[in-house]
Amino acid sequence: MNFRIGSIPVRIHATFFITTAFLTLGATPTLPNLLSWIGVVLVSVILHELGHAFMGKAFGLAPEIDLHGMGGTTSWSSGRRLTTAQSIAVSLAGPAVGITLGGALWLASSTVAHPPSELVELVIRRAIFVNLWWGLFNLVPMFPLDGGNAVRTALVAAFEVPGARAAHVGSMIVAALLALAAWVVFRDWWVPLLCVMFGAQNWRALQALRAVEPPTPRPTPYGV
Repeated sequence: MNFRIGSIPVRIHATFFITTAFLTLGATPTLPNLLSWIGVVLVSVILHELGHAFMGKAFGLAPEIDLHGMGGTTSWSSGRRLTTAQSIAVSLAGPAVGITLGGALWLASSTVAHPPSELVELVIRRAIFVNLWWGLFNLVPMFPLDGGNAVRTALVAAFEVPGARAAHVGSMIVAALLALAAWVVFRDWWVPLLCVMFGAQNWRALQALRAVEPPTPRPTPYGV
């Protein structure tokens, strides 16, 4: 599915809907339940990615949005090179949109004693969960989450390749601790699964860094 929001191309892959539907396992298997969940996630992820996209456009980039099985990605077809501060601002703009929207819905819902219907109440609760809590989760300093991407950008700017290495090693440690905490405290399987995938992605990134690093020169023996 391809369309545009203003000048921004948006592509939604079939895997996005498959994964989103899969996440309703364990919930009441009714059609309104499923459709409301898919609708909330679809709108919320698009808004999140638009946060990245509009911030990038403000800095002279040409954004493109893809929704896929792992969520959403905003990439850049063209544009100028960003400063470190601008790159961090682009990374944090997505979670900022979700946290702002989710927080506003939470405040609004707390003042309404009786929602119009159970379905409306369900949609509001899900919108709060997806936007507020996923926005906060996205700030965790674990690459490729937005918080981890911001940390990596800052470390690379300060220390170059050693900074990138530190960011990926730190992300793997955070992933292991978060997966353990989510399972022990909440018996949640989704967050540990994400952490395993993110940990593997950071491990591959470390191997790629080692592959492009120049070999360390050996010291010349004395007396030669």
